[in-house]
Amino acid sequence: MANTSPKGSMSMPTPRTTEELAPLVDEHVKLILSATDDGASFAPVDFDLTKPSANLAKYIDHTLLKPEATTDQVQAICEEAVKYGFKSCCVNSVHIPLVASIFKNTPTNLAETTTHPIPCSVVGFPLGAATTGAKCYETSLAIVDGAKEIDMVISVGHLKSKNYGYIYNDINAVVFAAKNIPVKVIIETSLLPSNEEKIAACYLAAEAGAAFVKTSTGFNGGGATVEDVRLMKRAVEYKNGEVKVKASGGVRTFEDAINVIKAGADRIGASSGVAIMSGGTGSGY
Repeated sequence: MANTSPKGSMSMPTPRTTEELAPLVDEHVKLILSATDDGASFAPVDFDLTKPSANLAKYIDHTLLKPEATTDQVQAICEEAVKYGFKSCCVNSVHIPLVASIFKNTPTNLAETTTHPIPCSVVGFPLGAATTGAKCYETSLAIVDGAKEIDMVISVGHLKSKNYGYIYNDINAVVFAAKNIPVKVIIETSLLPSNEEKIAACYLAAEAGAAFVKTSTGFNGGGATVEDVRLMKRAVEYKNGEVKVKASGGVRTFEDAINVIKAGADRIGASSGVAIMSGGTGSGY
């Protein structure tokens, strides 16, 4: 049986088994693959698709996840995030105390918007192959250090083995550890060649309490494609907006950003946020 406790409840999550979940996953996969996609844009009606805007900035998680990232580089992306009004700075958990401190001590009148960016931490990154306990512990520490969102990586091998109970329980445990902090679940689309696997991953994440499903880490090739973002959006639509989609990896220009937003992205993870907002072309994640 699913964990049906309301959000904010502190009751322990209820484990689910592969035997229970497999027919539900199969049914959802068949439903999504058989449904007609009318190709309509998912972009909000009041969203300006012609030029960078404050609305676009609020879609962007400004990202620095390279293992060699220095404190000076982290400081720099925080300053850029404040300047442009990005939603967050997404960094490895070791940098969360610095990011949280910078945002806490930056006067709001230095920003172009009245809302500061927030610290976002990746967990189990980039492989997703850590134990559930390790992911939960990293989540808890990141939140203590100031993280306001968590981006976790699934165990791709367990998904490909159709060990759906493991995937659900892994995500659900991190959601529980995060308490009321939103959890984005990275399904690593570049390692999932079939649409069936992508839909299954999205369904399990949605059922386990994820706030977002996210395309990729950017560390395994590929990245966010319009086709994958659209498929993922359709896979979680049954949650009536409760679960959103984050497009990450390869979004380097304003045009890239607009294309994934039209495909259904509610958030964009990119190290090219400044290029996106200034009409240039970024590189990297």
